Amino acid sequence: MKSSSANVGAERLARLCKDLGEYCSQRLPIIRTCLTQTHTFCCFNSRLARLINEQGRTQLRRGWGTAQQPDCSGFSVAELQALD
Repeated sequence: MKSSSANVGAERLARLCKDLGEYCSQRLPIIRTCLTQTHTFCCFNSRLARLINEQGRTQLRRGWGTAQQPDCSGFSVAELQALD
């Protein structure tokens, strides 16, 4: 689930988000200095949804992607049925 930056702070305080890290989203081309670091999160509607995603991805050996290319998608019916 994508969130606007205004909501992410409140969602993080409510422990609804998985931290995926940060990456350099804007560089100066000539001296290759990073101007802007962007922090990426996958946020969910409830703590239970976050926990199911965290534990389920571990069981299914499915990753979260990277900070630059996150995979915050949910599970398919087949994946849900495969969870223990």
